[in-house]
Amino acid sequence: MAEQQSTMYRDMEPEEITRKYWAADYIVDLVSMVGLGLIIIAAAWAANMGQTWAFIPATIVAFIVFVALNARRLRNFAGLQGILMVDCDSQKMERVCELSAKRTKKGAERVRFRTLHGMAQALNGKPDDALEMVGGIHDKLQAADALNVKSVRAAAYRMKGDTASAEAMVNEVQAIHDGLPDGNPLKGAAGYLLAQLDFAIALDKGDWEQAEHALEHVENQAAAPERLVEAAYSHALLLDAQGKPDEARPHFEEVAAKGGTLAIRDKARDWLDAHPGQGKLEA
Repeated sequence: MAEQQSTMYRDMEPEEITRKYWAADYIVDLVSMVGLGLIIIAAAWAANMGQTWAFIPATIVAFIVFVALNARRLRNFAGLQGILMVDCDSQKMERVCELSAKRTKKGAERVRFRTLHGMAQALNGKPDDALEMVGGIHDKLQAADALNVKSVRAAAYRMKGDTASAEAMVNEVQAIHDGLPDGNPLKGAAGYLLAQLDFAIALDKGDWEQAEHALEHVENQAAAPERLVEAAYSHALLLDAQGKPDEARPHFEEVAAKGGTLAIRDKARDWLDAHPGQGKLEA
């Protein structure tokens, strides 16, 4: 695994992060309202002067402003996700989502925050809370949001060891995957989720060949530190299940050292405590 990265939020408390994030979001809203207001005023003035053609460029400019500001909001949210995906801090991520719950608007933003909250809970060792968090999302979802909801459910099932529920979800994810065009990044995300599900199912059934095949897919696609830690944990579980504790040890050590506050870090440390040996884990 490459050297651990970190976000600008790494040394900040949840309350400070929440204030900083929503202050930036407020600025986006303010700029949006002021900018669009000025465009409308300019278009109305031009129309009053008999220049009705001005509505066309005004509409184009308004659309560009909307797209640019929405992209900025999404970048801010992606940066916030880094608390979980880069810093591997599920505890801090869960707290930030709790503090943000009353500020989220309806629609897509609320779905994004609830799925992020659910994922933080699942990875923090609270799978039942995670399932409840995303269980109330019943609106018709875009493919990206649908995949996020299913990713939370899959993470919760893995944490619970509920292979039957994971297996029942495979066809749902496969349908999303098959409905996406080649080259769409979401198709890769759906493939990654399918590989995670396949691994959990194969591991539970003792199908080592299928588990190794699925794990190879997971490891090849894992890029963010949190996913790399999860892949290392999966590798450790497979080797341990195959009766190869000496080979599993370095993977468990990697998870224990780089797992942040993820629940699997504690699981890895429990395994290491139960299997004393020549370890390389630093305090």
